[in-house]
Amino acid sequence: MTIDLGATAADAWALWRRDRAVLLPLAGLFLFVPTLALLLFVDPLAVRTGTGPQSDPAEAAALIAQYRAWIVANSSYFLTASLVSAFGTLAILGLYLDRAAVTVGDVLMRAVALLPRYILATLVTSAATLVGFALFFLPGIYLAGRWFLIGPVLVAQAPISAIDSVVRALRVTQRHGWVLAGVIVIAFVADMVLPAPFQSLDTALRTLRAANPLVIVVVDGAAAAIATAVGLGLLLFKVALYRRLA
Repeated sequence: MTIDLGATAADAWALWRRDRAVLLPLAGLFLFVPTLALLLFVDPLAVRTGTGPQSDPAEAAALIAQYRAWIVANSSYFLTASLVSAFGTLAILGLYLDRAAVTVGDVLMRAVALLPRYILATLVTSAATLVGFALFFLPGIYLAGRWFLIGPVLVAQAPISAIDSVVRALRVTQRHGWVLAGVIVIAFVADMVLPAPFQSLDTALRTLRAANPLVIVVVDGAAAAIATAVGLGLLLFKVALYRRLA
């Protein structure tokens, strides 16, 4: 079966138009809020450029150490935002794929139950994907494409274990790895490029130390809203695609 990306995107858009009254609060609380919190409370990584050549091992080690220190200093923010976003992801997927949930309350409760398995499945696939990237870029992006539907599989086929969801996602996406890898690249580029002007403006305002806090909130809110729109669009695309392939 060939994936019709245009038709799948149209299905996702139809879901948004029909259910936006429910999707907006869920995406706002569990996708937008953690993204905005990161933008507001985590200072951008200020890379100190050295005077030596870029291939200088000492300079490279210093940059890596700087990055690690930045991660450690903000780890609590990253962890909290990741957990909230993961919960929101499961809740939104559950609206469409959890056959045992009747109300939004049911969806939220079942998302809590699925969260540990979803985190474990994400960690397993992320580690394998990173190994693929370490070997060469193409194996990593291909694996990411093959595991594109882990979330929908875990929700729709519950109760299953994290490892079973990984295996079944591979089956569902068989022969579609490269196409889905392309979807991931497009979503990644959109998530990086579209909010970038507002993030750059935020950095400039903070550097000048002349920004009104309200202006910072508005600028970061615009960046977070765009990132949330990309993330929600990708989730609805996954729902539509799973329904076509499963």
